[in-house]
Amino acid sequence: MVQHGARRRLPLALLWPTGLVLLVGVLAFFQYRWLGQVSESERERLRTTLNQRAHEFADDFDREIGRAYTALQISDDAVAAAQWESFAHRYDEWKTASRYPQLVRNIYLTSNSTAVSEPLLQFDPGARTFVPAAWPAELQPVRERIQPFTERIDPPSPASAISGAIRFVAMGATPVMASVPAILVPMQTTQHLTNLARGNMITFSAGPRYVVIELDRSFMVNTMLPALVQRHFAIDDYHVAVADMRTPDRPFFTKGLVNPGAMAMKDADASTSFFGVHLDTVREAFAGLRPIGGAAISAVPPSRLATTSTGRFSIVVQDQTRAGIESATTRSMNVQYASGAWQIALQHPAGSLEAAVSRARVRNLSLSFGVLAVLTAGVFLISINAQRAQRLAAQQMDFVATVSHELRTPLAVIRSAAQNLSAGVVHEPAQAKRYGDLIDAEGRRLTDMVEQVLTYAGLSDASRPRTTAPTDIVWLVNDVVASCDSLIREAGFTVDVTTANDIPEVSVDDGAIRRAVNNLIVNALKYGTDGAWLGIDVSMAAGKSGKREVQISVSDRGRGIDPPDLPHIFDAFYRGAYAKERQIQGNGLGLSLVKGIAEAHGGRITVKSTPGAGATFTLHLPA
Repeated sequence: MVQHGARRRLPLALLWPTGLVLLVGVLAFFQYRWLGQVSESERERLRTTLNQRAHEFADDFDREIGRAYTALQISDDAVAAAQWESFAHRYDEWKTASRYPQLVRNIYLTSNSTAVSEPLLQFDPGARTFVPAAWPAELQPVRERIQPFTERIDPPSPASAISGAIRFVAMGATPVMASVPAILVPMQTTQHLTNLARGNMITFSAGPRYVVIELDRSFMVNTMLPALVQRHFAIDDYHVAVADMRTPDRPFFTKGLVNPGAMAMKDADASTSFFGVHLDTVREAFAGLRPIGGAAISAVPPSRLATTSTGRFSIVVQDQTRAGIESATTRSMNVQYASGAWQIALQHPAGSLEAAVSRARVRNLSLSFGVLAVLTAGVFLISINAQRAQRLAAQQMDFVATVSHELRTPLAVIRSAAQNLSAGVVHEPAQAKRYGDLIDAEGRRLTDMVEQVLTYAGLSDASRPRTTAPTDIVWLVNDVVASCDSLIREAGFTVDVTTANDIPEVSVDDGAIRRAVNNLIVNALKYGTDGAWLGIDVSMAAGKSGKREVQISVSDRGRGIDPPDLPHIFDAFYRGAYAKERQIQGNGLGLSLVKGIAEAHGGRITVKSTPGAGATFTLHLPA
């Protein structure tokens, strides 16, 4: 009845762990979605930040190039008068202000001719002047680029008669030649216009006059690039590769890459071009030069520079006189320089931002799901423990009821016999002896029952070997069988005891082993009544670990053990359905105590049962 109530309450007890499991599942779903959204946002944030830092790096590098381009200008009138002091002063100012003054290797000034006989002028910082020099072999690409040209553009509209002087600058498609490397700074050319009428074209003719700033490639690659990379990318230790735009798959500078070709520029997490001169830098540079007559035109806004593209060159026009030409110079700039000659590519140390974010997501998901899994396991363990506690409580109630019944029977017999003796009903000595034997037997029965209960409750150490000593197991088994003779005869059993001849003495607790063998015999007498046969065998055999062991087997030919009960027969308080239906005496502790005694001696207890053919319990003790 108690168990039936517990089974009826069990589904209700499972409701709250089931609800918790469902809640954990919902949390896992939302956690997965949330971590996915966070990962997407994190990837975009990292990509945006990395692109921003790449552009900051490019701007920082180009700012140094632009400073040299802007500072190292020279006007045509200064060249015509060979007034080099102003240029030397600008050079000193640049060198003082520049973060990397070693960037510039040499400075040259070209003539209006590319003939071999026409020498270059090389700036001598010590003498503060330009001196003649031969064309270096490394400047051959520069020599091939600068050629004289003539260009015609439409006059301003409306075109009235115009006269005066204008300045124009002939520039290549980009001021930077990375192959040298060098910066080409074009010089202004002055042209006078006389009575320009409507419909006439303005013709510009110019020679290849440039300030050629030769850069130190070794310094740029070995000093300048590492310093800038360290400044902008040292915190996250990104992999960095720098290559020429013409050969993007052959980087000449890398950081963090064991194999320089392992990172393709197109697959980089962020990349940008650099090593160029911005158009605004060109405007600012030429707006600060002095025109004919020495009047400064630095106040002229850069937007009042006009350009026209010629294919190889661009013409930047700045008016000097008439308002008519001023209106022509307000046209928007249509020259777009290449963004840069070199390219920097950045890659996350994990291989890519995608891989890094994916790893972080997997790590976060693993951690989150690990926590949820622990929570789920905790819920299941609590549920299982609750069910076990309910089953244990039910078994304990059965145990109390069984023990109460078992105690009541011998107590009733003892009281009845004592009352008869006290009332003088018994007169013959033989009858009195029978009453005494009965009281003694029931007293032993009570003692055994109380001892089992105390042993299980831990109030007695009977299941633990207090003192061990070499013991003759054959003699011990025969002695236990002899002590159970009255029980065996009363049950009507036939006993067969077989022992091997090579059984050695075993170091055991004599009392504990006696209790274990006695419990096995009593258990066989209870459940083997159908066969009325008891077999006891003592032998030697090899154990699971290969070591020899003494085996004490107790067999019966009863109905055997039901398969559903077989896994639980060594559990405390457990009694099978057959024992409960037939109300077989017992408290469910006997086999549990045998298991404890065997394990305390380093051994074990096993059982083999065939339904309808009996069961065999074997106590294994290390020899």
